[in-house]
Formats: sequence, C-alpha cells, structure tokens
Amino acid sequence: MWLDHGCAFLTINYRGSTSFGKAFEQAIYGDLGRLEVDDMAAARDFLVREGIALPDSILVTGWSYGGYLTLMALGARPELWAGGMAGIAVADWAVQYAECAAQSWDGKRLKQEQHCEDERQTGYAVEQHACSPFTSGVEAPETTDLRSMSGW
Repeated sequence: MWLDHGCAFLTINYRGSTSFGKAFEQAIYGDLGRLEVDDMAAARDFLVREGIALPDSILVTGWSYGGYLTLMALGARPELWAGGMAGIAVADWAVQYAECAAQSWDGKRLKQEQHCEDERQTGYAVEQHACSPFTSGVEAPETTDLRSMSGW
C-alpha cells in the first residue's frame, strides 16, 4: 500500500527481536522502549543519509508492540518524525499487566492475581510504569493524534 502511493517503506529488526541470538533478544529486558527507539532513530538516519527520505517527511507506524514503540518514538524523539500512527498500542504497561492478570481464560484467575500481586511487591509494576509512553516522562507532540483507530 505505501509503495503504491510513492512512499518508501522500511521495517526494522530492532533489539528484542528473536533473529540474532539471545543477547540481541534479551537486550531490552527490564528496559522496554529505549533501545528499540534508538534502533528506529538509527534506521531513520539511514533513510536520510542514503537520500531515500527527506528528514521532515518520515512517519513512524506500528500495531500492538509496534504501536507501543510508535508512541515511545513520538514521545521520546518527536523532532525526528513528521507524525505517526499507533494501533492497538499499550500506553501503560503496569495497567496492561494488571488487566491481563485479572482476566481468566483458563480458570486460574486466583493464581494469576496472586502472581500479579507478587510482581507488584517486587517492583515490577513500578519498572513497567517507567517505560510506558504516557508515564515515563516523555511527552507526545501536540500534533500527534492518539485516538483509537478501530475498523482498520
């Protein structure tokens, strides 16, 4: 779709992906978002350096975890992007974790809730709160439209 409309398209195999060994995959453990956004910024720099894209015309987009990274990129490095589209994005990992732990698909709700409580006691929720787009201290640019995109 993008190419049909005259756009270049680049997909990134950022740190945390499973294709380059355990060290590459586990680099993001305990520090979600930061290294991946660094990789996205490096990819953007490549596009500009190679003359593939204009510096002020690069959009970032993603769904699910890619949507989360889109929000992080727009908030942490807003000067790099002309805009972005995030679909089904996690905006607060602590809230997401609590909501998932409370759901019961397999009848183990009590066990999940206990696990969630145990994790909160060890500071997991605090760590995840720190790497969430709207709670980590990064601010989205005023022009970013963060409304839900349903029906796509």
